Amino acid sequence: MYTLPQHLYNKHKVEFETYLNLILKWNSKINLTALTNPQDIIELHFLDSLAFTFFFEDERFRNVSRETFLDIGAGNGLPGLALKIIFPEIKLYLAESIQKKCFFIKTVIRELKLQDTFVINETITDKPLGKFDFAISRAFATLNNFINVGAFHLKQGGLLATLKGEKLESEIIEAHPSRIKLNFSQFNSEPYLLPSKERRSIIWAVKN
Repeated sequence: MYTLPQHLYNKHKVEFETYLNLILKWNSKINLTALTNPQDIIELHFLDSLAFTFFFEDERFRNVSRETFLDIGAGNGLPGLALKIIFPEIKLYLAESIQKKCFFIKTVIRELKLQDTFVINETITDKPLGKFDFAISRAFATLNNFINVGAFHLKQGGLLATLKGEKLESEIIEAHPSRIKLNFSQFNSEPYLLPSKERRSIIWAVKN
């Protein structure tokens, strides 16, 4: 079971507090999150997003390229911006179809002075935006929908990765035909616990 890196959040607490204040300020104008309690946002948005640090820490990914990331359906900028705060060396692209949310994401990027971070105001389709090392998402869609969108933006050997809760097994079964058709490896999973003890899982597959 993966342990969420609370110490990394603490190390970058100033940046995350700036991000939190921007979410709280903008959330009255546009729908960034249903959460209004700051502590809930920290746990269910920031810390949950940091589950993706698993791909930087686990030995299984030692030889995997981690240079370019595409966050599909970025919404309020997560998980991509949380990962960028921790690993500023990555090149991050955030795809979001709603223009107002893109304005918000650009504001966070500007306030946090993040480099090599780009916003794509488009609905993601099978038209390739590039060939990325990782396609990530946290609350974009079902696993089946995600693999059918993400497959076209990954290089060979790239990873499709998302976070899921209780419906994990049924979603893996539903996505099985698409996984075969789009030439991905078996889905793998690694469980983790939020501070509230809610159990979630990191799901990934490799583009062959």
